[in-house]
Amino acid sequence: MALPGEEDEQRRRFRQAFEAAGLALEQVWMAYFGIGGMSGLMEVQAYVHGALRLPALERDLLAHALNETLDELGLDTYHASYSHEVFGREDDPTKPDLDAIADDATADADGPSPRDDDEASDWRSDS
Repeated sequence: MALPGEEDEQRRRFRQAFEAAGLALEQVWMAYFGIGGMSGLMEVQAYVHGALRLPALERDLLAHALNETLDELGLDTYHASYSHEVFGREDDPTKPDLDAIADDATADADGPSPRDDDEASDWRSDS
């Protein structure tokens, strides 16, 4: 989960990269949707303009879609940032590891980790 101000900073950096590239938002949204983004075009427009918050995974997918589009078009411009530190892929450390992002989001959605359950059972056995 983003700390206060982090989402706004990520949005500002996304918008800076997007506007510098001169792309149509529909183009970026199609790339975002193609890699599994769940928000509609109107929601993405509202996010870009600061009227709507998106979950960290959706923001990261959107940033990745923009960055990939910039790379594919050979545009040497500022790139969007991700919501948290992401380790690079083994094949290219400069590219984010989307599996790591998805694993983080899944872990948050699934509730306590097995380690948390082990700690809870240790606590219960002490009584």
